[in-house]
Parts: sequence; structure tokens; C-alpha cells
Amino acid sequence: MFDDPREELVGTKLRIAEAALDSLRTLGYAGSSARAIARAGGFNQALIFYHFGGIRELLLAAFDLVSD
Repeated sequence: MFDDPREELVGTKLRIAEAALDSLRTLGYAGSSARAIARAGGFNQALIFYHFGGIRELLLAAFDLVSD
């Protein structure tokens, strides 16, 4: 029916999206900055902008992982 978002998010992109979900769970939307997400995932925050272009795009991709 719908494509699995994990098929498009692999490797580093998947790891970043999962870190964004962790950050959202623990810090909420307001606390989920690029710095907080990078800290949660253990990577440089520049990777967020390289792979997603910005926080908005990353959060939308992360929400796709958990919505059906």
C-alpha cells in the first residue's frame, strides 16, 4: 500500500532520523534543536543539514518513520 520510509532512510540518514525521534521523546518539539539531536545520536550537527537541509525536513522524515 504505502512505501516503507525506512527504505529511503538508510545508513546515516536513518540514524539521524532515529536520533530526532529520541530527542522529540525526551526533550519535546521545542527542545529538539540540531545540537540536541546531534548530541542524542552522537554525530556532528552538520550532518543534519547535509542530509536533510534543515530541522523541519528532518523532523518530517522522522515523523514518517512512526506514522502509517
